[in-house]
Amino acid sequence: MNIFRITLIIVLTTISFQNVNAQASYSVVLAFQLLDENGERVDFETFCKEYEIANTFGNNIKVCDETANQSFVTFDKKTNYFVLEIHTIGPRFSFALYHNNKVMTIFIPFTAQGTQNALRFLQFDEGDYVVDLIRTKETIKFDRYVAPIQVVKENNWIKQRHKFLMSEYKGQEDIYRNKLKGN
Repeated sequence: MNIFRITLIIVLTTISFQNVNAQASYSVVLAFQLLDENGERVDFETFCKEYEIANTFGNNIKVCDETANQSFVTFDKKTNYFVLEIHTIGPRFSFALYHNNKVMTIFIPFTAQGTQNALRFLQFDEGDYVVDLIRTKETIKFDRYVAPIQVVKENNWIKQRHKFLMSEYKGQEDIYRNKLKGN
């Protein structure tokens, strides 16, 4: 009987210890059509040749490698949208685009957790931005999602750059800038 009690105590202690140390994870979906500096839409092949993307943790993701894990970003050929599934354990959603030795960092308000949004256009422009996800009535349907995704038709990028400078994310762009310094 004592062996049973001791075993039960060990099992319950292990379970409660694992639950105490578990961290919550959060996710958000952001789709966008990428435009280059000249306002031309970037297709998948051009993206593979000229751009790189980094996730919330600053890790570069190999989008174009067929053996790469496609859980972070995919390209929807039917709509010409890149679709990011951003997962994090801390209160920050972000990613970076690298092009011609320049970096564009995008921060998404943490209040957007669990949402699915699409930016009609994301034009590559060096700098740091916090994106407003003001929903419109327009939606777009991607095959891999049950519900349509809300489309954000326009963003005032000058305002979004200013919002970043006033946000709690100021300084967190360094995780992406360090890659450029290393080149």
